[in-house]
Amino acid sequence: MGPGPATVFLLQFVAVRNNVLLPFVMLTSDDKFPLTVGLYSLLRHGAAEASLYSLVITGTLLSVLPVIALFLSLQRFRRIDLVTGALK
Repeated sequence: MGPGPATVFLLQFVAVRNNVLLPFVMLTSDDKFPLTVGLYSLLRHGAAEASLYSLVITGTLLSVLPVIALFLSLQRFRRIDLVTGALK
């Protein structure tokens, strides 16, 4: 029963974290935008300037780190449950 909820939690976490449309439509202030919407805005405004691409790439790396950490921490539970199911 462990791998199922861990997978659902991981997929839901990624879906909520990558939600761009709802904050973009609902929030009026640029100060309250989440990181994904801010990166999209930087990329859109910086299309003419090549200097903003390094900032967007750095922000993308920072936004991916929590997802990688969560995946690695949940991977331990998934491996243990899959192996114990095969040995019973």
